Amino acid sequence: MVMTTRCSNTIIFITILTVCAACAYCQNTSYKYSPDAKQTIYLSGVPHIDTTGKTITEYRTGKSFFPILLYHATDFLDAAETIPTPFDKLRKAGFNGVHTTAFTKSGMTRAYMDRLHKYGLRMVKCVAEEKEVKQFAKHPAMLAWDVIDEPDSLGDFDQYPSRFGYYNKHLKMIRDYDKIHPVFVNNVAWILDPNLVWWTKWQQTGDIACHDNYPRGPTTPDSWSKNIGIPESVSLAVKVTDEKKPVWFIAQAFSEDKPNRWAMPTPVELRSMVYTAIIHGATAIDYFVMDNDIVRGAGLYGISPEPREQYTAGSGVTADAARLTQIKELWDTASTINKEIKDLTPWILSATTSADYHIYIRGESKTAAPIRTILKYWKGKYLLLAVNIDNAAIDTRVEFESKLHVKSVEAMYEKRKNLTLTDSTFTDNFKPFEVHIYSFRAK
Repeated sequence: MVMTTRCSNTIIFITILTVCAACAYCQNTSYKYSPDAKQTIYLSGVPHIDTTGKTITEYRTGKSFFPILLYHATDFLDAAETIPTPFDKLRKAGFNGVHTTAFTKSGMTRAYMDRLHKYGLRMVKCVAEEKEVKQFAKHPAMLAWDVIDEPDSLGDFDQYPSRFGYYNKHLKMIRDYDKIHPVFVNNVAWILDPNLVWWTKWQQTGDIACHDNYPRGPTTPDSWSKNIGIPESVSLAVKVTDEKKPVWFIAQAFSEDKPNRWAMPTPVELRSMVYTAIIHGATAIDYFVMDNDIVRGAGLYGISPEPREQYTAGSGVTADAARLTQIKELWDTASTINKEIKDLTPWILSATTSADYHIYIRGESKTAAPIRTILKYWKGKYLLLAVNIDNAAIDTRVEFESKLHVKSVEAMYEKRKNLTLTDSTFTDNFKPFEVHIYSFRAK
């Protein structure tokens, strides 16, 4: 009886060990290595502008500048120019500049520029005219000149040479008055043939490589990554300019008053799109668009701290209660993102570290590399910026090289304790399109 009992106990004991070992083995091997998760751009420095608009590659406190712009933030919200744009609220929300064609009745006036300067906002002027360049080249609110908006949007390739001629003519005109501020064009995201050659030329032509990319249609896509996805377009801008020019990204913060066109991204989607651009190389974020009479007249809804049903009675599309809530909610989200970017700017604009780490993923992803990351270092502190570019939940394991001697990992901007770290490894979960920013120190 005793031997039988011992034998039985031994068998049971061995069985339990075997089951436990199998579970651990399955858990480990169910993660798969994701080599494309890690972005290795900007190892020698990050091309970005300083406060004067000059391109530099080394982060300098008080000198380096990360533009956070709001498109079409004109001087007034209404056609009659009776409702001033609340520039104080723009500044409070973390914006440090505007990007506009100044389509208001009065145009680009000194009062407008002075008011921008009063609230610490800079001007990126689109469709720059000679009289504007001559008058405002030395104004302290001036930041950059955008000569043409979306010159490659129509696909009429026979017109492209003349557009390059137009750009070069305006470049010469601007340089006659302004030797300092950058000059560029804003492209669309059509990076497929036959437009690819022209898109590349435009990115290489200006002082800044700038483009917009609006992936949020009537339904949420499976991923930000596709033929003309945000990872693809931003990465290509970095590549074709040999990592030597600032890359500016214009993000989708609008919807169209048509059921089958652009829809307003959710707060999670907007944050994800912005960080996807930054992780792949963007050194400026430009939100399209400020909600006002100009935008409503084009059948669009933008973002605003104080949205109205209409800004001019009987003009443009009308926002109902649901739209008004959505407009304000996305404004609040942009404000939160902007404040995070301000905190993170020293790391974003510092060279990507060569310290090694590996990303492993688990889950039913929509793409081969759903998690994208970049590792930054500044003043003794590492930041790992990570985003899920897929509309799917993904488990992730991060393994740091052992010589880093990582002591703890904190998930920034989140209400949770430090992550559990075991042998320089930690795991986490990404909800669809979720962003995590990890902070850690190492010996």
